[in-house]
Amino acid sequence: MISIAALTARLRMPSSDIQLFPAGVFRARDGRPAGIAGWRMDAPSAHELIALAAQRQTPFVIDYEHQTLYAETSGNPAPAAGWFERLEWREGDGLYAVDVEWTARATAMIEGDEYRYLSPVFKYDKSGTVTELLMVAVTNNPAIDGIADVAAARSAQQTSGEVDKLVAKGLADGRLQPGLESWARDLGNKRLAALRSFLDGAQPANSLPARRATGATEYPEIESLTHEELAVCRAMGTDPDEFLKAKSKQAPTAACSELHGAADPDSARLTTEELAVCRAMGYTTEEFLRAKKQ
Repeated sequence: MISIAALTARLRMPSSDIQLFPAGVFRARDGRPAGIAGWRMDAPSAHELIALAAQRQTPFVIDYEHQTLYAETSGNPAPAAGWFERLEWREGDGLYAVDVEWTARATAMIEGDEYRYLSPVFKYDKSGTVTELLMVAVTNNPAIDGIADVAAARSAQQTSGEVDKLVAKGLADGRLQPGLESWARDLGNKRLAALRSFLDGAQPANSLPARRATGATEYPEIESLTHEELAVCRAMGTDPDEFLKAKSKQAPTAACSELHGAADPDSARLTTEELAVCRAMGYTTEEFLRAKKQ
C-alpha cells in the first residue's frame, strides 16, 4: 500500500541546495506518521528517487502553500516559488534538491521571513520508506489539514494518465501483447517506474526473429505453448523454439529459487519465461498469477 504525506522542515535561506529529507528515520512536527516508527530515507530509496527525477519531462515545482494541488478546483493561480530538476543523496545527511532556481519574489519573501517552512509532498510504503517525491511548497502552516487526500487524488490521476500512454504505445508497437494489458496496467498503477523499465527492455513484435516457411505460420513449432506463454515470448523478445528447449531443460522451481533465494510454492504454476518476467519487473509469483487470472 502506498500512502501520501506532507512533511514540514525549517527553511533557512533561499539556497540553491535545499534538504528535502534527513537521512534515517524521521517524523513530522505533529507526530505523524501514525502506526509506524517513522518515515525513512536511506541510500537505496534516495537513489530510486534520483532515478525517477531523471526520467521526468518537466522540473519539480516549489509553490506557495501547496496551491498547485488546489488550482483546478479553486480557480486561483498557483505561481511557482522555484524550480529544480536534480536530486542528490548526501550520505549521513539526507536527500537534497540541487541547483534550485528561486523566483525573485520568493527570494524576497524568504529573506524577509515571510515564509519559514519547506514542505515536500511524497509517497511512502507500509514500512515508512519514501518511494516518490511529488512536489514541494514553501509554507507557514506545518500541518495542513487534508493535504494528503488532495495529493493522493492528484497523484492517482496523473499516474493513470501516464499508464494509459505507456500501455497504448506498448500495444501499438508490439512490446506489450493484449493478453498482458491488465497486468501491465496493474503494475503501472502500483510501480510506474517498473512498467517503464519493462517496456524499455521489451522488443517490438516486428524485431522478433521470423522463421517463416512457404504456406506456414510465423511460428510453426508453437503448438505446445499456451496463449499466455506465447504472449510472454513476444513481450520478452524470446524465440518460441528456444523457449520450448529451455522449458524442457530448466525446472521452474530452480528459476524461482534464483529469484527469491528459496523455493516459492507458487512458482510451480509459472513457466520459466513467466518467472523471467517476474524477475525483470520485481513482481512476486503470487502477483503475476493474480494478474494472469484477470
